[in-house]
Amino acid sequence: MEKKPHEIVVLYHEHLDVNWARCTDRRIKTHSVLTRSYMDVFDWIMDVLPDLCERGFHYSEGQTIFFRTFMERHPDKWGTIESLIKNKGIEVLRQGEVICDSNCVPAESIARNFLIAENFYSKYCKGAWSTKLGFLWDAFGNSANMPQILKLSGAELVGGTKYRLCEDHYWVGIDGTKLPCIDMLLGSAHHVDDPIYYLLSRHPECPECKGFGCEKCDGRGMINAHPFNKETVICFLEGTLEIRDKRFALIGAEESIPGHAILDAIDELNKKYAGDVVFRCGTIEEFWNHYHEFYKSVEDQYNDPTPELNPVNAGCYVTRIEKKQRLQAITYALIRAEAAIASRHWAAGTRAPVMDDMACAWKDIVMNIQHDAIGGAQTDTGYRECMSFLDEAESIAYQYANVEKPYHANRAAIDHSRDGVCRKKLGKIDVIYDIKGIISAKKNGIDVFGEYRYRNQAYTGTDSEPLHIGELVLQDDWGEEYGWMLLGPELPLSEYNCQVCESGNTIWWAGKREESDPRAKTLAWETRIQASSDGEYLEFTTDVDWDTMSKRLRVVFPVNDYASTESVWEIPYGFIKRSFDPNARHKPLYNTGTSPTSGYEYRSTCPTGEFPALHWVKHEINDRQGVALLNKGIPSVRWLPGNLSLSLLRSPQMHDITILPHVQDVWDIDGMRDTGHHRFEYAIYPYVESLSNGDLTRIGYDYNAASPKIPFVIEGDVVVTAFKTAEDGNGFILRVQEAGGTGTKIKLVFDGPKYVSPVNIIETETGHTVHDHVFSANLHKHEIFSVRIR
Repeated sequence: MEKKPHEIVVLYHEHLDVNWARCTDRRIKTHSVLTRSYMDVFDWIMDVLPDLCERGFHYSEGQTIFFRTFMERHPDKWGTIESLIKNKGIEVLRQGEVICDSNCVPAESIARNFLIAENFYSKYCKGAWSTKLGFLWDAFGNSANMPQILKLSGAELVGGTKYRLCEDHYWVGIDGTKLPCIDMLLGSAHHVDDPIYYLLSRHPECPECKGFGCEKCDGRGMINAHPFNKETVICFLEGTLEIRDKRFALIGAEESIPGHAILDAIDELNKKYAGDVVFRCGTIEEFWNHYHEFYKSVEDQYNDPTPELNPVNAGCYVTRIEKKQRLQAITYALIRAEAAIASRHWAAGTRAPVMDDMACAWKDIVMNIQHDAIGGAQTDTGYRECMSFLDEAESIAYQYANVEKPYHANRAAIDHSRDGVCRKKLGKIDVIYDIKGIISAKKNGIDVFGEYRYRNQAYTGTDSEPLHIGELVLQDDWGEEYGWMLLGPELPLSEYNCQVCESGNTIWWAGKREESDPRAKTLAWETRIQASSDGEYLEFTTDVDWDTMSKRLRVVFPVNDYASTESVWEIPYGFIKRSFDPNARHKPLYNTGTSPTSGYEYRSTCPTGEFPALHWVKHEINDRQGVALLNKGIPSVRWLPGNLSLSLLRSPQMHDITILPHVQDVWDIDGMRDTGHHRFEYAIYPYVESLSNGDLTRIGYDYNAASPKIPFVIEGDVVVTAFKTAEDGNGFILRVQEAGGTGTKIKLVFDGPKYVSPVNIIETETGHTVHDHVFSANLHKHEIFSVRIR
């Protein structure tokens, strides 16, 4: 019997950033040179694909913003691309409207990313296997509840975990949801023994027309300076023959133009290995059909939550902080606005689909949760482009939500600058303070704050004075937007305070650092504190004037626990316990020689103690006492034994690969230093009686004005994340999150009988319809639960 030749199937995946080194749909003009947009690059790719697919090539991408924009730009060409999608020449993966961040953004914005994309998937990819694959390529880490979000968005398996790779064959979320994860068998840049071929391209402007378009560049304004090389492809594919049982070889590309070099390499290899090996292009669907029985056989081995795929690019939790603040505030205003619209229809007994302007606003929000955009890893022009989308979303949301923007000026009613130690009761908290800051803050006579000093300071050789509660601290931060190569010693700023005053129910401090520091041209601040409306915690408002280079500004809270390395962080739709030991030695996660960007990937995953928080971080001193730190769009929190800190600003100067001066002379990144005036809002909640995570989650949502008002009663340990009209106008959608992490029973009580149907994030029914004036359901821990109400 003739031996069947071994087969190597080449899989190709393209990743395009929606906004990073280029703008989304705008062009950057610098020194009379035009840098084309990512949509222009995608146009180029779509133009070359039909000929390649005729030769057997297969292409995969899944961010619907690219396909939708191409369709709007080129209706005459869309028929060809639609045909390629139907015939699997193009595999459209379930990536959402964009590949979004899932750490520093409001929970509901992640759901909307997939809901918006569903319009495209359901119309142009109906029945396609490819949309079952949730592919997260290039996301900067992933939330530990992402498996549940993906499953509720229509995904049945997942892949593309990157930087921090899911190293199990199943990704299990904190709620118990598990999805097959194909990365360990598909291949990764992190695999020393099973690498992928990865090509990062950057297309410089055409030298003839300087980017404006001419005959030489076929009007594109760009040249393909980094094409695929046939010899390199051959070398890679021949290397796969040395890997036992290897059948599928992944070629990954970023901004690359897929060319005939890959197909020419396959043709040459088929001649060389005729009769022994067959090389061809194929689909990721073929990969799954080949391995799905294996995944079934190992499913029972994976029941515990997968180790978290964070942190990644911890600098991005702070870089371009104003966008994070505005995104959160505007998203929550939009949620309140759509709830107000839905409530009016509810009261009137009318039905209506989502209005066009609200749909536009959500697309604006989703543009800003793209991983580079919210991470601040973008050009200044790209940043302004994204901020204009937020301006539009804000105008729409504020119109319907009737949002007011209160502003409180600091007034020196009673100046205590020369009075030494002073006392004031704010709510339930007794505050002792002086011109340097808060010395103690007791609740019920108990002070959960402690004494913390920076030891052996480099600039004095001595220990610092005890830190004040909520003291500002300055550090050297040598790095780029993604992270840092070196953090310098902390410099407490209380010595630079020049005024402290009481005004009504507030205390405020002012300070300014005036030193011969060329990297801190401007650094001035005012901090005001007041009690929360219930008197349980202290609300801080800090204004900063900032013009620095390679610096970081933190606010620190000394805590009376010097042993524990663990705290609890809220994440989108849940919370997770994290730990960091500052005395531990941290080795690289992966061999740093297996990726063309390995130096960046090592820095991006090196633990530093910084983790992203949605609204709160809680440190438990004991079973009854602890502190919780609340924030409004300021996600970067670090716990070190005895020290809870929140990073407010950083001013990176290095450009990493966002700017490649040997390719494009576009020095359009100075805005990463965040020069200008900033206002930050955060709060510290000392508790001396037990505070549940469910209660704290509701407090965090209330502090951020994130929960919409609803026209009926809800009972249970939940928080409401959305109440809106259904996308198709057929009723209303309610979404809640199990808040306590232990499971709960939810009860909805209406004025009269309603039809209630469980649905998923993309508003597809998932359970039986109940007709009654009361609806009940049992929710498991961290469950995201949605219903359609008619």
